[in-house]
Amino acid sequence: MNVDELKIRQAKLQEKIQFNKRLDTVKDLIKLLSENEHDFTVVLEKDMEDIYLNWLKNEFTIMPWGRIDWSKVYKKTCLTWLNNEELVLSFLRLCSSKQLKMTTEVFLVWGNAIQPSFIIPLKKVCNYAGFIFEQDFDTWLICKDEGWVIEIYHEGEICFGESIK
Repeated sequence: MNVDELKIRQAKLQEKIQFNKRLDTVKDLIKLLSENEHDFTVVLEKDMEDIYLNWLKNEFTIMPWGRIDWSKVYKKTCLTWLNNEELVLSFLRLCSSKQLKMTTEVFLVWGNAIQPSFIIPLKKVCNYAGFIFEQDFDTWLICKDEGWVIEIYHEGEICFGESIK
């Protein structure tokens, strides 16, 4: 094996290690979500994540620290929460009041870039909201097809907003 072949092999091994690290961060969530039916996708490809994140950046103003600038969102609803139980209730209230379709697939992404994203039915997010939201401080549910986003911000606010573009 020559030097170039070794470098290629080393790069592939590094890629595999990173892949496994990303999966390891959400292994308990994957196990929980898989108990009844496997109707979700773990997104590990950066290109796929970029499609959704670029849509978010194009449709909403993002502040330098990564939060949506809700003052610039015309159709929005924001609720406050103090603990995980209140967060889950606020999330369910938002889904109900906005009459979101439970069959809708959403792109689930966290503030921690190491954690892989998910494409998952909204109903499954509702069923496991407490566990899903405990995975990281900040969470976004992006529904590009229907033009909305839900942002869960660690300082006690959950917001729903519709794209106007």
